[in-house]
Amino acid sequence: MTTVTDWPDLPSNRNYDEWAALECSRNLRPRFQAAIAEMQEHVRRLRLIQPRLAYETTGLAGIEGDVVHLQGGEKLIEAPIVAEKFGKARELVMAVATLGPGIETEVAEFFRQKKAVFALALEEIAVAAIFELNNLIAAHIAEQAGSRGLKASSPLYPGNDGFDFSQQRSIYGLAGGARIGMDISGGGMLSPVKSASMLFAIGETAPVWDRRADCSTCKAREVCRFRNRGDASIAA
Repeated sequence: MTTVTDWPDLPSNRNYDEWAALECSRNLRPRFQAAIAEMQEHVRRLRLIQPRLAYETTGLAGIEGDVVHLQGGEKLIEAPIVAEKFGKARELVMAVATLGPGIETEVAEFFRQKKAVFALALEEIAVAAIFELNNLIAAHIAEQAGSRGLKASSPLYPGNDGFDFSQQRSIYGLAGGARIGMDISGGGMLSPVKSASMLFAIGETAPVWDRRADCSTCKAREVCRFRNRGDASIAA
């Protein structure tokens, strides 16, 4: 199992400037934009975002229908898209990542103080940060695979079409989420809230797609205001 805690400050200035300029954010009121700028400094000063990643690489033992068998006896069930896209992989990488509890703690405190505009600004910053972290993780996994002469796929996320949300618990356990201060509820929700789980394929070849293509399988695609916006640097 591997953990990574050395990440650049998130969200980066360039990333957030692009994020704030998207069509979905152009109607932000000046007061909210000012609050975001103030909260960006607040986040940096208090180090509210502390990204952490844990992952485990396991050999792929075989595919049986929509069941993915891993070396060591573990398996992922109800995962037809994993079987379809990653069936030729040599290995799979189970990963979980978090921004840490700082943002959600501060959001709750601002709501308690009836300072909703600051709480919402922090949420906006956290969304930009988790999207950027996901992109950095994909680059890290690709770099690690490349050092071995292999390729890494784009990630698949439990909860998207073809990868049942129940499998988030399996990814969390296999990746070792507890080692980076994460937890998972009985219903399968990750804690801290701004966390994510994902699965990569490693092999001589590996399927890669535009990150915005994930919108087509995301369960929140019909209500998400960030859907298919901007360039790949800030796509989910």
